[in-house]
Amino acid sequence: MAGVFITGTGTDVGKTVFAKALYNHLTQKGLTVAYMKPVQTGVNKTGNTTDYQTVIGQNTPPLHENIPYNFAHEVSPHLAQRMEKDATTISMEHIVQCYKYLENKHNIVIVEGAGGACSPMDEGTLNIDLIALMEIPAIVVMNNKLGAIHSTIATLSAMHNIRREVSIMGFVANHIPHQHATDAQHQDARRHQDARHQDARHQDARHQDAQHQDAQHQDAQHATVAQHQDAQHATVARHQDNIQTIENFSGIPCIAQVHGTKVHGTKMHGNTTIITHGDKLFAAINRATTKSI
Repeated sequence: MAGVFITGTGTDVGKTVFAKALYNHLTQKGLTVAYMKPVQTGVNKTGNTTDYQTVIGQNTPPLHENIPYNFAHEVSPHLAQRMEKDATTISMEHIVQCYKYLENKHNIVIVEGAGGACSPMDEGTLNIDLIALMEIPAIVVMNNKLGAIHSTIATLSAMHNIRREVSIMGFVANHIPHQHATDAQHQDARRHQDARHQDARHQDARHQDAQHQDAQHQDAQHATVAQHQDAQHATVARHQDNIQTIENFSGIPCIAQVHGTKVHGTKMHGNTTIITHGDKLFAAINRATTKSI
């Protein structure tokens, strides 16, 4: 059996970002890789984008086995099923059958759950229960921001307590950019400085005063850039401290870090997605699956 189940510490932590990065990483190694979303919510049935299309691309239509259940309402699967008129009842056994079909045709299957590890799939089943039924190891994705230590340790502990038989390969630190406010402040400061610079140039002052204003303007720009770089360095250090703390308290390793993108619809906006420790991640997947890849 060769498959991994991507779950997370909650919703919108970057599971699909990591799934796409992992899919690209494995296909570049020459493997045949399938992506499966057992239950897709928040997408109507008239062609709106699914997580499958985000990961695989728009030109490859999904099979039923890739997305066994699709609901329009963007809520947890058990609520989406309840809210949709004439909805098909979610069957865990059918999801497992769909997974087996994909497994038989590919080297590895990437399964991405809906929501977090303890999100309900139906009235009596959590994501962690589905992972146990599928008998594949789990990877837990967390968004490496303020509060990540608590949410990640709590998720890992809950998974262990609820379904001790589930193998947790490790967790993934997803560094989704959150620098919009900082960048805006930086731009505002520069615009303000530019305005002061223009005012100084248009004043009927002596040439030496204008040169002095230019020097002050450049010094202010350099100081702003240095502050921005210092803030970035502090963020990186804080991220690494989060990872180390989670590893120390949970005993679960961080098997990869993902940098540089955020999913918006069908596109991965930002810089190219980069998986650090990619070889370490590949080795962990190879060890955790019973069929060598």
